[in-house]
Amino acid sequence: MTERRCLRRFKLVVPVLYRWRDQEERYDVGCCRDISSAGIFVVTAHCPPLHSRIDVEVVLPAGDPLASEVRLRCVGHVVRVQARDNFIGFGFAVSGPF
Repeated sequence: MTERRCLRRFKLVVPVLYRWRDQEERYDVGCCRDISSAGIFVVTAHCPPLHSRIDVEVVLPAGDPLASEVRLRCVGHVVRVQARDNFIGFGFAVSGPF
């Protein structure tokens, strides 16, 4: 299979907060597997539905003990939902700019 991504992805294991709306507002937390300037893959037990509009916030730890954490935000859409496999568990991919 040919790689179709145009942007470089970076492996990054940090907390991810996300929310979406179906019949009601939903919130959950997961862990980033990889990220680019145009998307993210989130490992979690609770995936939003495919094509959902989603707000994602990535929490980067501060490099300095006196500094505060950095948060990256993305508003995008769920473009892939992955069922459990032997390597990553459940997760979903989001397309949207950071």
